[in-house]
Amino acid sequence: MTILRLALIFALISPGFAQVSVKVPLSYYLPTGAAYDPAIPTPEAFFGFQVGERHLQPDQIHAYFRALDKLSDRFAIEEMGRTHEHREIILAVVTSPENHGNIAKIREEHLRLSDPSASAPDVEHMPVVVWMGYSVHGNEASGSHASVLVAYYLAAARGPEIDALLGATVVLLNPSINPDGLNRFASWVNANRGAVVVASPDSREHNEPWPGGRTNHYWFDLNRDWMPLQHPESRARIERYYEWRPNLLTDHHEMGTNSTFFFQPGIPSRNNPLTPPGVMQLTQRLAEFHAKALDATGALYYSGESYDDFYVGKGSSYPDITGGVGVLFEQASSRGHAQESSTGVLTFPYAIRNHVTASLSSLRGAQAMRVDLLKHQRESAFSALKLADQAPVKGYVFGSKSDPVRTQLMLDVLLRHKIEVRRLSKTYRDGGEAFESEFGYVLPARQPQYRLVTALFERRTSFEDSLFYDVSAWTLPLAFGVPYAEVRGSVQEYAGEKVGTAVIVSGRFTPAQNAVAYALPWQPTFAPRAVERLLEAGIQVRIAVRSFDASTSSGPKAFGPGTVVVPLGIQGEKRGEIENLLTTIATSDAVVADAVATGMSDNGVDLGSPNLLSLKLPKVAILAGSGVSAIDAGELWHELDQRFGIPVVLIDPASLGRVNIGAFTVLVMPGGNYSALDSAGCASLIRWVEQGNTLIGLEQAIEWLVSHRLVGASIKKRPEAKRDEVPPPRPYALENEYRDARNVPGTIVNGTVDLTHPLLFGYDRPTMALFKSSGLVLEMSKSPFATPVRFTDNPLIAGYLHTDTRSLIAGGGSVQVNTMRNGRIIVMTDAPTFRAFWYGTSRIFLNAVMFGQIIRTSSTRPMQ
Repeated sequence: MTILRLALIFALISPGFAQVSVKVPLSYYLPTGAAYDPAIPTPEAFFGFQVGERHLQPDQIHAYFRALDKLSDRFAIEEMGRTHEHREIILAVVTSPENHGNIAKIREEHLRLSDPSASAPDVEHMPVVVWMGYSVHGNEASGSHASVLVAYYLAAARGPEIDALLGATVVLLNPSINPDGLNRFASWVNANRGAVVVASPDSREHNEPWPGGRTNHYWFDLNRDWMPLQHPESRARIERYYEWRPNLLTDHHEMGTNSTFFFQPGIPSRNNPLTPPGVMQLTQRLAEFHAKALDATGALYYSGESYDDFYVGKGSSYPDITGGVGVLFEQASSRGHAQESSTGVLTFPYAIRNHVTASLSSLRGAQAMRVDLLKHQRESAFSALKLADQAPVKGYVFGSKSDPVRTQLMLDVLLRHKIEVRRLSKTYRDGGEAFESEFGYVLPARQPQYRLVTALFERRTSFEDSLFYDVSAWTLPLAFGVPYAEVRGSVQEYAGEKVGTAVIVSGRFTPAQNAVAYALPWQPTFAPRAVERLLEAGIQVRIAVRSFDASTSSGPKAFGPGTVVVPLGIQGEKRGEIENLLTTIATSDAVVADAVATGMSDNGVDLGSPNLLSLKLPKVAILAGSGVSAIDAGELWHELDQRFGIPVVLIDPASLGRVNIGAFTVLVMPGGNYSALDSAGCASLIRWVEQGNTLIGLEQAIEWLVSHRLVGASIKKRPEAKRDEVPPPRPYALENEYRDARNVPGTIVNGTVDLTHPLLFGYDRPTMALFKSSGLVLEMSKSPFATPVRFTDNPLIAGYLHTDTRSLIAGGGSVQVNTMRNGRIIVMTDAPTFRAFWYGTSRIFLNAVMFGQIIRTSSTRPMQ
């Protein structure tokens, strides 16, 4: 028999080529022995096919839920919000008809459990509240499909068992946390499967194209946004979360195809130390219900490994420090309808069934543990006050006079988390820092949200474990770049009225007949948006690279580097248009525009000085495609598009050599692998930079730029072990721990900055907190002017750093400028717009986009 014939026979009998059935009866998913109301349509009757046969779009799922709402007195549907793509986000409130008739009172009494000042209701006769969230990662689709079957069971099942369950629980079903991502994934797998289902992992069905369906419209991981709250999906969810304060929240995910099924608890040593001890005990008790249910189906599962609950911004960890219990479920993914795995062919129905099983075991566990879960909610509120009384830090003061907008943006996040914040009643001094009452706020530590407050403001640097599933630090005021201080004395003497909402106050502009120019400071958050408006309108704009003092309509005023000057004498007949636009800018962008009466400054450069440079409208493209980190690209796209109204063209790296790159003045290379960028694209890029344009390379893109000699930067290396040095023996079982401990898990480090450099215009402090998510560090440039941001010699502020990594980072470069003939290449070792809440460093990126064109090319040359 020939080798070719053997290969053909093997191919025909291998699982990937065998026909796989994904058609299962409804009984495959649901408990045996249950009776169902025939008036409630089964999912198969509603869709025309069984759940698991094809992938459902979110609108199909929502349509079924709305049908149940019309037909079942156990259901009530509400729209929580809309996604970036304007898809609805729904929540189903499911409970007994009797509870629905009294739902407002039930919710009111339930919320009293979290209020230590309120008398406690009788928990013996209260329903427990269970929130079930499915498929926050859109391509982990078995969760959302399971929600359909869970909804059917809760609506249609009949008998004393379901009556008792619904009488004892209020179930909040969020069937699709990420509708945009789920829609993207469903469209792909449905379009790339045939009438005959195949399980080959090589099939297009199982290899979705970039960016994949995991993320939302702007390619953000919504399971990291529970704390930052920067996206409409998260903001809608957190509002309903605090309307109910669920006792149990389940978070349904998928993992690698060759895995089995995971449920919490996770790794004990990696829990956030602020988590109440009772959470672990309750989670362990719930695990017994999951194990029993999965044993009955014969499913393989595990617990206590792989995952942790350290970062409080994930769905399974956020409830743990806000009075509830969060439980993560991870199911091996078929990434389509069926796929070969190490345990055989994994079908989509099988993955769905495990999530249905875990959902129902969660409800049974919550029913059995109802009183204990309710008592835990009450005890968490009281123990938070006790911890606050024992803590040395009694509160926090924060606020920025130079940029009140950032303060309001951070305040908005705090208020969405139901954290009590008060106006600062008088000036608070912390060393040389003065927090003025007009711009400051005080946050008392003694409140039911004490644990969350501490998690958001602390600078933790010691840990039980050296490994982290996600980031190790996220201090909110450091991320927002808002000055803050711990209060270790009395908070009450500084606490003014309670704050209800964050308010961004409009800027100020009054046209002046005698004005020769208008000047706008660069410090305000939305100053780049204001300049974008002016440039888009064809208004000539100049940027002061040196300071000056001028007489303005509001009196003498000092203007720092980065001041935006709009001279009127060179604008032709546009004075009226300019003044109308500045009125809009003051209102919409919260920027002050001062009228300057003369071109001769009281001090510093005059308005006609060569140190006021003309600015051109940036025309921006971002490389986005195979190999590029979708999350990194999405953060940058979102920053420019959503926040600053700057048009962005997304270009696939593989097509760079074929596009008209000359149409752009700024090109951004996010982190990622650029092997798809061929020689033609590289040559085109070099020519484009040499013509005077700005290239911005971030994170791993720097390695590509260095290897292709587009930049002369050097990447700092760890010291190599001596050739004859033999490391001491280590336990085999701990290999991963030893190796991974040197990684940077997301850490906040200190940087020193050159405030005179255009990349730092708008900043007013010589140091800043930087988010470090990799071990990438630059050697200092041979030009002393080309590394405007570098890590300090003692860089750690918050989070974990291995001692070897700390030495590597110390004194290294973070942001560096290189030139190639007339162009600039600006490189940044870390994400400046991390998760969209690092306002503190996002301005560096905006400055690179807006001001890269005015950086002197001579500043990168070595000193002679």
